[in-house]
Amino acid sequence: MRPSLRLSMTLRDWKWRFLVPFVGRWRAPCPSVDGYTILLPSPMDMPFLLRFALEGLRHQDTSHCRQIIVIPDGYGTGGANALQQVVDSCGDPRVELARLRPAAHFLVHRIGSSLGGINPEWVYWAMVIEGINRAKSEYIFLHDADAFCLEGDGLERQYRECRDRGMSTLGVMARWDPFFREIGYTIPGTYELMFSARWVRRHGPLDLKARLRQTTHGIRAFDTMLYPQFEDYPSGKVGILDPPLQVVHFSGAITMYRAFCDRIGHGQPVVDEYFRLLFLALMEDLLPSPSGDRLLLSPSKLAQGLDDPSAAVTYGSPRATREYPAFRAAIEDVCNSPIFRGPRAEQIRASIYPFDRHYEKELAATKPSADGRLGGTIIEPSVGSELAGKRLQFLTEIVPGLSRLAILLNPSNPSHGQALEQMQTAAQSQGVELYVARAATPDKFESAFATVIAGRADALIVLADGAFINNYPRILAFTEMNRLPALFPKKEIAEAGGLMAYGPSDPPRLIHRGANAADLSIEPPPKFEFAINLKAARALGLTVPPTLLAIADEVVE
Repeated sequence: MRPSLRLSMTLRDWKWRFLVPFVGRWRAPCPSVDGYTILLPSPMDMPFLLRFALEGLRHQDTSHCRQIIVIPDGYGTGGANALQQVVDSCGDPRVELARLRPAAHFLVHRIGSSLGGINPEWVYWAMVIEGINRAKSEYIFLHDADAFCLEGDGLERQYRECRDRGMSTLGVMARWDPFFREIGYTIPGTYELMFSARWVRRHGPLDLKARLRQTTHGIRAFDTMLYPQFEDYPSGKVGILDPPLQVVHFSGAITMYRAFCDRIGHGQPVVDEYFRLLFLALMEDLLPSPSGDRLLLSPSKLAQGLDDPSAAVTYGSPRATREYPAFRAAIEDVCNSPIFRGPRAEQIRASIYPFDRHYEKELAATKPSADGRLGGTIIEPSVGSELAGKRLQFLTEIVPGLSRLAILLNPSNPSHGQALEQMQTAAQSQGVELYVARAATPDKFESAFATVIAGRADALIVLADGAFINNYPRILAFTEMNRLPALFPKKEIAEAGGLMAYGPSDPPRLIHRGANAADLSIEPPPKFEFAINLKAARALGLTVPPTLLAIADEVVE
């Protein structure tokens, strides 16, 4: 062991011995009430986040939940009075506020601050310990205030599996630590973690703290609650829920909010390149404070930072452009969750509409341009109803439960009328509702996209047209932004990031041989090509069935 590392561990061991009289032992005997307790560590300076968390739990099935413990982190002023008001007004008798005990608060805030700044890991650990000490149930669920469960019965499913399998811990996502991957351990992270009260009390409170540990694999760093799981992993009682709980987690939102408050207080601008301030502003709009006071800028104010580099919060970085599709996908998942489905979802979509339009253009600029501008009037191949049936077949195989389908057409294209009729017939035979989005020129794309969004389409078919193919980066950016599976008319678009493409390698055109309509002829279409982009499928959370892979002419990895 290096001398510097040995000294560091010696000093840390001294600190742990100092902490033992204060937090080294559990205060009460192990609880025996069946069911589970929800621990909800909450930022004291962000009462609106607690409102979101409790509102989310209200829309969940929590039949076996006996207790919901809100633990303030001690940041800010007011002594958690704002959180207490949220608890008192929620109307759920299971909810209680559990402040850190004076000794614990003094240790993590006063002493931590004197040693170079408050350590968030210390604070989080102290909140978890306080919650476990107060829990009355046999199982405990550690819930993050900035995480949203997308399943109405997700908590109950996780509890039942944890109980029935006799698990010590059951999480929703494996930790990313390289050390765990090296030794083949799939250890769950702390957020949305269900664990046994008996198991956790077999370990001392200090065992749960983030710190360096000597192991048979050498000295390793463990985050909060990871070391006991590492020790007990060989028992087979530490694992991940399968299938995992569907959760959207806006990690870093609390840290970003506090950085925003600090920088704004010093007159410094903030770059919200992961859109955490936008997320919090959306939430504050939906569940405002009873007093009407705002802690954040409104979404419309934040939108000013899209184009104004002098705004208090800006979004002009290249990373923001790269990150927006992932953020937008997470927001769409939230919109479809039990807490936000319906009018709240529509309000969210309306509020971020300026961001959608802005980043569609920004993302389109990052796509490779069309390989040569296609001249003439590009039309749909004249192959009867077979093409419509194939398109629908491909989408229904890859998009589970497809019920609403949008089709993008050009009303000025002479072949799109017949193509629409054929798609309507095919969709009707499969019980799929068809929405028509029309755009004769690129300047009409925005209204066409709005039609697709309003129809809540599960997938999109883009017909062959010069305006669409020559300007496909904009359409592709729209589908990526809105997490919309799409079938395009040329394989080059699938190669550039589109999910699928089906059509001739060279789309047919109307050939003008004279001034009269009778002098128009149509080029015969060549062989059709089918391409699938697996990376795009993974980004959409879709599994490509082997039947489609078997018939694909090109699979883009």
